[in-house]
Amino acid sequence: MLRPEVRYARADDGVSIAYSVVGEGPVTTVVVSPLISQVELAWEEPALEHFWSRFAACARVVMFDRRGAGLSDRSSPPERLGLAALALDIQAVLDASDTRQAVLFGITFGCPAAIHYAGADAGDAPPG
Repeated sequence: MLRPEVRYARADDGVSIAYSVVGEGPVTTVVVSPLISQVELAWEEPALEHFWSRFAACARVVMFDRRGAGLSDRSSPPERLGLAALALDIQAVLDASDTRQAVLFGITFGCPAAIHYAGADAGDAPPG
């Protein structure tokens, strides 16, 4: 069973965001998780482990737990759980994983956050 190392990115307000990186392909894909995730336990589900392992065979995959979920800090006030804050968390994970360009792969509630982030102009902070 594959078990990538869990690392932590620091968001602009000091919240720690848990993330892991698996694979070394030419394209980086950032998985913007649903409301509930746990980057460490995701590898214990055989179907998910198979899916992510196959995905990582051809890409560098960055997965993270959104603030308030999984191994990420839970100390966020409600106003820091909106799309703008989640988009800033995506940027924190990209910076921490040394990723300059990536494909965003939003899963369920991760889709609006990924779209919000992608809507920002290159080099600018996500819209708030």
